[in-house]
Amino acid sequence: MTDDKDVRFQDENMSDIVDIEDNEITLKNIIYIAKNERTRKQYEKEFKKNLYSNILLSLTHEFFSEEKSKELWGKILCHMNDLNETLGRDAGITVAALDYLSNIEKILHDPKIIEEGKSGYIVSTTLIDNLTNLFIRNVFDVVLEKEFNMSKRDKFPLSLLMIDIDDFKAINDTYGHSKGDEVLKGIGQIINNSVRSMDFAARYGGEELSVIMPYTDSIRAYRIGNRIRKRVANHHFDEFKVTVSIGVSTISEDINTTKLLIKSADGALYQAKEHGKNLIRIHTSIDG
Repeated sequence: MTDDKDVRFQDENMSDIVDIEDNEITLKNIIYIAKNERTRKQYEKEFKKNLYSNILLSLTHEFFSEEKSKELWGKILCHMNDLNETLGRDAGITVAALDYLSNIEKILHDPKIIEEGKSGYIVSTTLIDNLTNLFIRNVFDVVLEKEFNMSKRDKFPLSLLMIDIDDFKAINDTYGHSKGDEVLKGIGQIINNSVRSMDFAARYGGEELSVIMPYTDSIRAYRIGNRIRKRVANHHFDEFKVTVSIGVSTISEDINTTKLLIKSADGALYQAKEHGKNLIRIHTSIDG
């Protein structure tokens, strides 16, 4: 059943179909096609007999016949749905395509960055950290660059959460690394269950986790981050409980690069640690 949001989505995107030139298809077009059946049929009329080969060429920089491309497209959509169900949010058509073609079909041996302007996604041998079930650092780096460029271009807020497990070394030393792994897995699940479909959660490194939050100002990011903090603090890991400290940063005139966005979120995280842990802090200045 098509809801009002889908109808608005269809109407807004008809102009994109009419404006296609020289049979070139963009990542934005492909996202529309993946999301809506009516939109796909409109594109089929526009491209006649080479829609799916164009889609695969745009996604992979590799040429497949139209028949093979259509077959692969159907499998990629199924894989995207499986990823979405596993992650509890939208993995995106590009991630799903490159993951499926590289790691399941194994027909892409040298996957490339797929660019839309200055942004894109990259596929590695795996996209998801096996322990936390969050995206890996390489994917985080590319997605943050993508969302940052889109935020600057379209002038919408973008926030970042940096999350660190308090006293994680003591957990490993006291209870063993298997318990430490259990903590990482449990907190990863809490984060996946707490963020929205538009958010992008990743394992930044070690016991530091992160959430990229498009269309989100610092106040909204604080609320979601605090929800994560509370859920972690209330979760029982058999013999003990665990807490996290969180730093929040939002794009601004001063925070005008991805490096500064990460640095400022880390600075806020440090402040949360310094003031007693199990806290969340919003970045206020580059030096503060």
